[in-house]
Amino acid sequence: MLNRLRKYLRLAGPDRRLLLEAALLQAAVRVALWCMPARTLRRTPRPASRDSQPAVSQLAWAVNAASSVIPRSTCLVRALAARRLLARHGYPSTLRLGVARTSDGLAAHAWLDHAGGTLIGGGEAGRYTALGAGGHPRSPGTDSTLV
Repeated sequence: MLNRLRKYLRLAGPDRRLLLEAALLQAAVRVALWCMPARTLRRTPRPASRDSQPAVSQLAWAVNAASSVIPRSTCLVRALAARRLLARHGYPSTLRLGVARTSDGLAAHAWLDHAGGTLIGGGEAGRYTALGAGGHPRSPGTDSTLV
């Protein structure tokens, strides 16, 4: 714990603020998943005006780094938090949900796409079939956006 605090304090001021924002967002999303309907969480947040615009890669870094200190920060928590964080900074993104067959039945995964690539959760996304709106597997060549 002390080592993490030292690392945090060595970060530049803007990086510390971004990491704190990402951690608070993930904690809020984690709690919201327990007590709010999913349709509320899927709403696209309104962008906030910011003087400085962090790069998308910095936002993804903050979400991934903060996830190590948020208990049960699942792929869904990270994707939803990243989606909100990107929207706050004026970047569009697309939340994706997918399923895959496993020896135990089905597994689910959430990831976030931005500008034609996967930003959060991409390491595993390739083995999942993306679901379209309504929870049905998407047809090839169609959008599987869940917003």
